Amino acid sequence: MSFIPSNQCRLEILPNELLIEIFQHLNCRTLREFQRLNQRFKSIISCLNVCFVLQDESDDFNTFNPTQIVRVEMNFCCQSLNLQHLSNIRSLSLDYTYMTKEQIIQITQLNLFHLERLSVGNIMSNLGERLLHTSAQGEHFPSLRILQLGLNTSDQLQLFPKRTTPNNRVRCLIINRWKWSRLDFLFEFFPHLSWLEINLDDKPISTNDLTQSNHSLTYFKVTLEHCDPYHSDRIFHLMPNLIRLRIRGNIGTNLALVYFVKLARDVSSYTPSLQYFDCEIYCYTDENENTGEVIRKYYHLFKQIRCLRGVYQNRCFATDVQTYPDGNQYEVIPKPVIKRQSLKKHGIYYSDSDDDDDYMFFLKYKNYMFLADMLFILFLHLFIFCSSAFDIVQLADEDLRYLNERLQLHDHMSREDALNSIIELEHFYTGLKNDLNGSPSEMVDKAWHAHILNTKMYFRFSELNFGRYLHHLPFWSGNQDEAEELNEDISMFDKLKILGIQNMNETVWTLQLHETPSLDRTTT
Repeated sequence: MSFIPSNQCRLEILPNELLIEIFQHLNCRTLREFQRLNQRFKSIISCLNVCFVLQDESDDFNTFNPTQIVRVEMNFCCQSLNLQHLSNIRSLSLDYTYMTKEQIIQITQLNLFHLERLSVGNIMSNLGERLLHTSAQGEHFPSLRILQLGLNTSDQLQLFPKRTTPNNRVRCLIINRWKWSRLDFLFEFFPHLSWLEINLDDKPISTNDLTQSNHSLTYFKVTLEHCDPYHSDRIFHLMPNLIRLRIRGNIGTNLALVYFVKLARDVSSYTPSLQYFDCEIYCYTDENENTGEVIRKYYHLFKQIRCLRGVYQNRCFATDVQTYPDGNQYEVIPKPVIKRQSLKKHGIYYSDSDDDDDYMFFLKYKNYMFLADMLFILFLHLFIFCSSAFDIVQLADEDLRYLNERLQLHDHMSREDALNSIIELEHFYTGLKNDLNGSPSEMVDKAWHAHILNTKMYFRFSELNFGRYLHHLPFWSGNQDEAEELNEDISMFDKLKILGIQNMNETVWTLQLHETPSLDRTTT
């Protein structure tokens, strides 16, 4: 099918200047049609810079002078493509899948002095390693500004420290797969980066091991495949002059509010020049739109964050996404929970959906089933033996979420301390349920105070579990007689052990947060 319009005579009367302007916007296939039309058109086209897109066998380099070609995009295997002849190439997009052995050798050995943009996808073997070293040296590509690498894996890359050369002018680096531990190498290889897009596909390491900072970096777009709220965000101390930031990642079952509060603290501390912020954070919680409103108050650049609801408890907190992306890589489709009738009266179920550490930490609140029947039988035996002697008090899921958030944000507890304090608060409530009066430890007392402050929630909890309002008896001169009636010869921790509660956290019960011990009591 010809691309030449039928009214050819009208084109021929146009001046050369106008024809040049027209031809500059045509693809290589259409230009070939014009070349065959007459000698005048052929002469004009021979002076143009050509962008060549390899799509199938019909694309032939021989119709153009190699010095004309300034851009090549390879979407098809072309054995006739000889990079040695492309002396004026400025933009080169290759696909390792379609490259011949000779072309692979050429790309790491040739001198392409005018090359400004290099993109190679589906990289296998050690080509990625060689391209990084070649680009960093700046000798083969002295004009290179933009480098984009699509690595199939980054596990086998062997990168070694190098000397910085003045020929290294790479300003924009885009890598689809990288490791936390190798960030130092990138900043050392490319010290003048101003734009970095990267996908970190492993679990974050302690950023104390990352020392190579980059003060020229102003744009950072990162995808965190394993987004740990307590490590991922410390990366920002390596790039203090950031102006624009976009984060995409998955925080799993962590609370989005906790993540964004810490992110706001880190970003404001390490990147004071930040002006633009975008995010796409996925999680699996029952947080709703109100959480988005709370998040927006913590940092002025969070004002565009919205909570997008997916199926089940899938959530996405995003700025530049309008609807929840169904079928995304982080979406969780829970397996049906298999309930065991023998445990139903105790309110504890088990499923085989996961054995993640965070889930195991909340084992008594989440629905899991051990993969090994033997472990389940052993646990069932221990549980029935212990629970038959006393009534167990369990906090509702809403109470758990509130206390976890309150203790971390208001009382500045770590995640582990908050969870341990909540578990021991349940043990403390269980003791009170079984007529054991006594004093909580300081950490348990903090959790108890936090529970009481949510008056509606605490009243509902007290009525449900105790049939009355469970009062807190603070120490003061007016209630000394009432306090002395309580039996304090045995600590509450020892009383609970005698009752039969197992696997208690002794640190939570013995740690002294202040010099003066807490004298608060309970009263019924």
